[in-house]
Amino acid sequence: MKKEDDILEKEYTVMTMIRIRLKNDRLLICFILNSLLNNLLPTIGIIIVTFWIKSNRNTGKLKNIGNWSSEQCHK
Repeated sequence: MKKEDDILEKEYTVMTMIRIRLKNDRLLICFILNSLLNNLLPTIGIIIVTFWIKSNRNTGKLKNIGNWSSEQCHK
């Protein structure tokens, strides 16, 4: 009976170690993805907004951006 208990205990220990290892790997992957997203999203957003303003400036929707006078604002 003692030998079976030892084997069961070893199996449980190995399974626990594997479980902890998987949890750590998952946390690491989440951390890497999170830091990548935090660094890339603002850059992508700035690029999209820049291109959107450039493309809309040519169509005339945003032609007056930056040179509005106070009279135009109070119309």
